[in-house]
Amino acid sequence: MGRSPQDGRTYTNLEAASALGIDQATVKRWRSRGWVVNRADGSLDVSATRARANSGRDPTHGGRQD
Repeated sequence: MGRSPQDGRTYTNLEAASALGIDQATVKRWRSRGWVVNRADGSLDVSATRARANSGRDPTHGGRQD
């Protein structure tokens, strides 16, 4: 099974991927780019994460529309 996070998060990459509708590799890439947003309690802020990821991408290169 997966390891529990060591950085204050209360969720795994698998849980984040499921909540965001993306795969785990994308979660890891988004995390390295600083696009994953955590709330103060360590939970994933899905709407803020999607907004940050969308603001960091060029809309002419594809991706999901909100």
